[in-house]
Amino acid sequence: MIFGVKRRDGGVLSPFILRLGAVYFVAAPIVLWFVPDGGSWRSWWFLLELGFYFSAAGACVFLANRRQHPTLIEDSAHNEA
Repeated sequence: MIFGVKRRDGGVLSPFILRLGAVYFVAAPIVLWFVPDGGSWRSWWFLLELGFYFSAAGACVFLANRRQHPTLIEDSAHNEA
């Protein structure tokens, strides 16, 4: 993006980097589980954080898979042009 290099899959990040992000978003709540909490509100907040982390991990995996394995419709459209 900074250097003006266009990726073949059309994204900014490679599927490998997106999968690394997914690993982070899955590992972070596990690490947070063992951090000592300061109050009872932490349990509700932690559930909300879990939802955000796991949805971000799912989005990263979804985008990585979509960019690595394009659909047949997109392939045929690129072949015709």
